[in-house]
Amino acid sequence: RGAMVFQLPYVTFPESPKIYQMTAYDPLVGYLHSEHLRWSYGGAAGGRADIWQKWVSGMPKEEMLKVLALAGFAGLYIDTYGYERGSAVESEISDLLRQAPMVSKNGRLAFFNLQSFAAEFRRKYSSQEWSLVGDQWLNPPSVNFGQGFSSEESDGTRLWCWSTSPSAQLQLTNPLSYPVSVRFECSIFTGHPLPSDVQLSGDGMKMDLRVKSSGSVISKTILVPPGDSSISISTNAERVAAPNEPRTLFLRFQGTRLLPDKELP
Repeated sequence: RGAMVFQLPYVTFPESPKIYQMTAYDPLVGYLHSEHLRWSYGGAAGGRADIWQKWVSGMPKEEMLKVLALAGFAGLYIDTYGYERGSAVESEISDLLRQAPMVSKNGRLAFFNLQSFAAEFRRKYSSQEWSLVGDQWLNPPSVNFGQGFSSEESDGTRLWCWSTSPSAQLQLTNPLSYPVSVRFECSIFTGHPLPSDVQLSGDGMKMDLRVKSSGSVISKTILVPPGDSSISISTNAERVAAPNEPRTLFLRFQGTRLLPDKELP
C-alpha cells in the first residue's frame, strides 16, 4: 500500500507520440486498475519529476535499478509494446534481478518486485553514505535542449534531439546549493559523410571536435555551478538533406546526460 512503481518505457505527459505499438496514454492502465499504488507516469513534461524519470530510464539497466532502489521504488512495470524488442528488455532485467517477472495473460506487461534487490543494495552503505549518495543521484544536475534545438525524440530505447541552427545551447540546472562534479555524456552525429567542426563551451569547459555521420562520443567531467548555466554549441556542419522534412537540421545529439562522477557499487 502506497508503494511506488516505476514504468518503462519513459513516455512524456501529456500527448506523447506513439512508440512502436504503445500509444500515448497506455501507461495509465496501472492507475485505472489500482487504488493504493503510486505510479511514475504522469509528471508534466519539463518538470523535475519528468526530467529525472527521463534521465533514469536512459541509464544502463543495472545502474537504473540501483538508482530506483535509492529513490525507494518497490516495483518496475514494463510495457513491452513500447520497444522494438520488448522481450529482450524483460530478459535483461530478469537476469539482473535474478527473478522471473509477473506477466500479463497476453504477454504484453511485465512486473518486477524490487524490494529484495533494494534491501541488498542498501546494506552496502552506512546511513550517512546512503544519504550523501541519495543527494547526488536523486537531485542531480539536469541537461535540457534550449535555443536552437527541435523537440526531443525517442524510439522507446534511445533519446535524441536535432539542432535546427548552426548555433544552439544546452541548458544545465543544478538544484543543490553547491557545485557538483558530473560526467557529461553524449554522442553527436552529422548528416554528411565528410567531417564537420563542432565547438562546445561553457563554465570551465571548452571542446573542439571533428564530427562525422558515424558520430563522436563525448565523456567529460565538468563542474556544474548551483542554479542555471549553459553550454554553447556552434558548428560549420551543412544542413542535412532530408526529403519531406520541414525542419532545418544540422546535428543529432543522442544519449545526452549528466551523471555523478562517482559510480554506484
